[in-house]
Amino acid sequence: MLKEVKSIAYDLGVESKKSPMKDPADGDFSLSDGSAALDRGVKAFVPWATYANVGEWNFHSAGNDPARLIDEHWYMTPYYYVRDTYYRNPQFPLTGVNFTKANYVAGPLEDWTKGACTFNWQDQYAVCPNAQLNRSLVIPIKFRWDKSGQKETRTVAGKDFKSPQIYDSNFLIEAYFKTVPGHTKGILCQKIGHAGYSLSVNRSGGITFAVRGEKTSASVRSAVAVNDGNWHHVIAECDRGARKLVLYLNGRKNSTAPGIGGSVSLFNSSDLYVGGTPDRGCFHGTFEFLRISLGTLKDAKTDIGELYAWEFDGPFLYDFSGNKPRGKRDAGALEKVD
Repeated sequence: MLKEVKSIAYDLGVESKKSPMKDPADGDFSLSDGSAALDRGVKAFVPWATYANVGEWNFHSAGNDPARLIDEHWYMTPYYYVRDTYYRNPQFPLTGVNFTKANYVAGPLEDWTKGACTFNWQDQYAVCPNAQLNRSLVIPIKFRWDKSGQKETRTVAGKDFKSPQIYDSNFLIEAYFKTVPGHTKGILCQKIGHAGYSLSVNRSGGITFAVRGEKTSASVRSAVAVNDGNWHHVIAECDRGARKLVLYLNGRKNSTAPGIGGSVSLFNSSDLYVGGTPDRGCFHGTFEFLRISLGTLKDAKTDIGELYAWEFDGPFLYDFSGNKPRGKRDAGALEKVD
């Protein structure tokens, strides 16, 4: 008996009866005039690596469900034990509330898909439930040296289960977004109750990064506004050892403020919200990238200059000879420049 299989929509490409390259047999891999590869390439976004990345959202939908925003983070924790089971390890997709296909639009970081998502300031936000961020895993451990098949199980829970639930570690939030001009008091990302963290557009149109424990709190505000309708890159960083909060804006350190120490837990039972909550703070603008990592830039052995240069002027944005695309990128290793 045959089961019904839903079709998958994809691009089969183009067929050409002549070589797309000038003379590949003689080592000339540049594109020929009228090549089928002209303007057939894509622009993709390749984020610079951060330490202990626990959530990464590129704001294109799952394809079969506009309400599902895929989490693409990779952090090889100790419970990545057997390669065949990597796909079963936890991811943290966001669920878009009141999202439709119309929310997905083209963004500047990539052009192979509608890779940005609009939020309407009224009743749209995205959420990952707290229950998904505070799971426990039972991992079977097999001892291959033991021919009798000895094995044991180990439980991963609490701080050992790595997610956007922050306990006492360093962490950072990275976002790329633009607001509707003049927008204020919109939540970018938050997981906060009696304790937790939040990143938001404040009432002055700037950025506020806030952290709160049971008995102490701290916050830092940007020195400039970001609600001008332009795209902005923000990294908000919480350094426990230095007891410092730092905001980086568009590739430069923008402001710092006293922070909290490593004895302060940000653990809370609230859900993770992006772009607003059911009660308040709905964002008015467009998101293209968001990630949360359990370490600072220093923990990742990098700095804001290196990260920003890679993400916005990195080699993936050029061809193999260092040429920028002319219009839409050509397919293949070399852009046609003659």
